[in-house]
Amino acid sequence: MKSPKYLDFLLIIVIASILFAANQFLFHGTIESIDSLGQELQSSPEQLYNWELSKKAPFKYRVVFPLLVKETHSFCMKIGWLSVSDFYFAYLFFSWFSIVLASLGLLLLLKEVFKQRKLAYFGMAAYFISVPFMFAYTVPVHTREDFLAFAFFHWGLWAILRKHELLFVVIAVLGVLTRETLMLLPFIRLFFGFGHIPRRMLVSTVPLISWLVLRWYLGGGEYDRWLGFSWNIVNFDQVVVFGYLSFSFLWIPAILAYQRRLTRFFIRQQAFKIFGLQAFLSSLFLVITTTFVFGIFNEIRLLFLLAPFMITYALAYYQQNRIALINFLLLRRSKLLMALLFTVVAVISFYSVEITQLMFPDNEYGIAYPQWLVVLSIYFLPSLFLIFFEINRKKQIL
Repeated sequence: MKSPKYLDFLLIIVIASILFAANQFLFHGTIESIDSLGQELQSSPEQLYNWELSKKAPFKYRVVFPLLVKETHSFCMKIGWLSVSDFYFAYLFFSWFSIVLASLGLLLLLKEVFKQRKLAYFGMAAYFISVPFMFAYTVPVHTREDFLAFAFFHWGLWAILRKHELLFVVIAVLGVLTRETLMLLPFIRLFFGFGHIPRRMLVSTVPLISWLVLRWYLGGGEYDRWLGFSWNIVNFDQVVVFGYLSFSFLWIPAILAYQRRLTRFFIRQQAFKIFGLQAFLSSLFLVITTTFVFGIFNEIRLLFLLAPFMITYALAYYQQNRIALINFLLLRRSKLLMALLFTVVAVISFYSVEITQLMFPDNEYGIAYPQWLVVLSIYFLPSLFLIFFEINRKKQIL
């Protein structure tokens, strides 16, 4: 008989795979076809293997994911499994593999973090239904190597908690060579990890040196470093909307859990340092700031790197208030409120095309704004419920 751990793994693989397929074929993801992938990689459908996007800065510094896809495709061609035109399937496989690897890593990480195993399962449910996961390959999210980076981040944090120094170094090096935002991993290890300062500095410096050597070896490249900042300033309304969608129903409980220091009741002692208040706030500040300055906020995958922290804090809030939340939900006025909110969502969904045409008359990037308006309406409901719950809670206290 298989152990529950392996059954957990199998269930996670199945759920992640189903959602990955749904993202492509139900929500028309950017890799649902050879033509759509060609647009994403800025290459013709007949020559996807050229991957023109990976030759331009800053994308050319993100070498691990393209290397895996290209080398696997090349090897499979040599043994006769794939042809030149089958590059699409190699890309599709590693996109699926990255999502599965990230999901499994998060499951193991949450089991190390929480005292109660059931909270790890709730955390995985929150991860799977989060907007950046459900709509990972929908324009304008543009997910490419990101889930491989998330995988390295999750496994890297797990390695810190398990005190596997060599494994951490390997993961961190691969992480920063996958995506530069993974510099957050050695940052956390340096300032919030275990051990004496010289040891922490040594372990954290290796990924940084690796990243600098790669930048030196590949040379510079011309690109507009301030494109994201300019876009975020001009489109601040989308910054707010897509920034919210990055974690939607997790924002309010995570912030309240931080304010009320709730995590100390639910996470293990060895996890409290890298998931403590200072680590949470520092990581949140770094990722949001760098995304606003160097990224584009409607690419909600960028903030999703913080998922382990947001999920941990949000679940601490929900666990602390679970009975009060259930009782509030069962109140007659709460049911009437939810019925009203669902009606509003239905109306917005029905008129989503007309509303978004008025809001965004010049849709030069082909973003499906009607779809995103419906998504926003649905994912905003839990936050509205929490707002009313907190108002009711404060009235009872007074």
